[in-house]
Amino acid sequence: MTDLPIRPVLAALAALLFAIPAAAQEVVGTVVGVTEGARLDRDGERFALAPEVSILSGDIILTDATGTVQLLFRDETRVVVGPGSQFVAADIRMRRSGRAQRFTVATIGGTFRFLSGNSAGRVYDIRTPTATMGIRGTAFDFALDRRRDTTLVTFLGEVQICGAGRRCYAVTGSCATVRAGAGGVDPRPIEAEDQTALLDAQFPFTRSQEALGAGYRTDLAGCRDGDGEDGAVRPAVVRAVSPVPPTRPPQGSGRDDDGGGGGGATGGGSRLGD
Repeated sequence: MTDLPIRPVLAALAALLFAIPAAAQEVVGTVVGVTEGARLDRDGERFALAPEVSILSGDIILTDATGTVQLLFRDETRVVVGPGSQFVAADIRMRRSGRAQRFTVATIGGTFRFLSGNSAGRVYDIRTPTATMGIRGTAFDFALDRRRDTTLVTFLGEVQICGAGRRCYAVTGSCATVRAGAGGVDPRPIEAEDQTALLDAQFPFTRSQEALGAGYRTDLAGCRDGDGEDGAVRPAVVRAVSPVPPTRPPQGSGRDDDGGGGGGATGGGSRLGD
């Protein structure tokens, strides 16, 4: 694959993640599907991605213009890292029960699908340069443009999105769409024509889900009709809410009486040259 500019990516991620405490590396998920044009960076080393490669807390996944990665985490959370994306499993801590105690991920560019698993909604913390998101039983896509503005599209459940000044909004609706930029979250409705153009430009998985496994697809009825043509856009339900403080794991091992952790760094993939 074309070499990706890892140094600028890592610098941007360092600025985004400076407040996240370091977590012990443990196996938190696995690669289920991958197309050519994706790689893994772990502790400064580069690996080719392939199905069944383990994902550790702290791993960075990068894709080029053709790459896509489908991830399955131990709590059944599913994430798709789309083309031209940078994704970090920043601070994920699992209990032996298979549920997460903390699930913090970060992105600085690209397009993503997120399908929540068996963990409590309060443990999820999804960060971009212009927004943070928390969830409740949710399926949604989000994307970042060249300015790193964040666009969120919900399909099921509710997403709380916070922007500059910690102004937060709860978003629900089928194909409900809101944006967040340097000035914060914009809660105003998006016109149907503008929304269709936005979906076409930034959200490839709303155009077609054929490349995704069955567990990574969701109901797009609010975005498209059954023939794949533009459907009637359903309005977003957006209401202002108070920000929810992020979950902090207890001091020590970061695990409760369940114990936790899936062991060491197995299945690292094929190492790439620098």
